[in-house]
Amino acid sequence: AELVLDYFWDPKQAAFEHWNLRTSFALVPDMHFQTIFINTPATLRLSFLQGLLVAEKRAVMYVGFAGTGKTALVKDKLRSVDQEVLSVIEMDLNFATDSLMLQETMESGLEQKS
Repeated sequence: AELVLDYFWDPKQAAFEHWNLRTSFALVPDMHFQTIFINTPATLRLSFLQGLLVAEKRAVMYVGFAGTGKTALVKDKLRSVDQEVLSVIEMDLNFATDSLMLQETMESGLEQKS
């Protein structure tokens, strides 16, 4: 049985379309393996909603079990943003990260000007 979440509204067609129609993949030569992202109907849905929230300057938070693609979705989005508008820094955090470690990591990417 299909659900309402299996469809999106296509304003060009003025009709509901299945997310499967948007899934496609083309391998780019010389692409690093860790940057390959293959969309599924579920990731397309989440990416679409993420795009709407980011466009409105709203926060996005993914919650789920390990290995469900949360980090991959965010990294895929960050690869597509205009680097002139948004600066991106990647930080690995875990239970042992304290505020001083976080601050030092964030400041390490900043340029010192005098």
